[in-house]
Amino acid sequence: MKACVLCPGPSLAGLIGEPIRERYDLIVGVNRAVELLECDYWVALDTRTFGITNVSGKPILVTSSVHYRKMCQEWPRAREFEHLDHKTLVQRKLSPGWSTKGLLTAVVLACAKGATNIDCYGVDWKGTADFDGKTFPRQKRTRKRWEKETRRFGQLSQALAKRGVMVRRVGPTAEAPLRPARALRPH
Repeated sequence: MKACVLCPGPSLAGLIGEPIRERYDLIVGVNRAVELLECDYWVALDTRTFGITNVSGKPILVTSSVHYRKMCQEWPRAREFEHLDHKTLVQRKLSPGWSTKGLLTAVVLACAKGATNIDCYGVDWKGTADFDGKTFPRQKRTRKRWEKETRRFGQLSQALAKRGVMVRRVGPTAEAPLRPARALRPH
């Protein structure tokens, strides 16, 4: 099964108009990435994410039970979304800490749902702006945070590779802009 994880980094804007739905069996959006495309699942680990997101469609909301209750109290519309507690995604022999970051949780979710190929878009690990240029002061998007998340992503990808699950980051480089996964050569 092929899955993609959409994160809200600036390069995600390169997917506007791309036929993502027809290329993947499962689409998992992280935070505000669910504004760009209809996703099957929406990973939103912070309560306030619900209030700053204009969701496309009705993806299954993936967050802790505590955060889900807070979302429902603050924004009653949250009750309209089916909920999955990400802490129920038990994955043996994975490095701890994956459940604290949306990208990592989305990758584990895709794996738990049966994906053997997971492409990750909008994973830029720099700056503070989302795909639409918006920034949110309460979000901690520091160089230190990006370094830590980069390291954990590498550890998680290696652990999943041992299980036969290929995880790759699809995105811009210093030399080239974002290219859709179908245009990339296999490694």
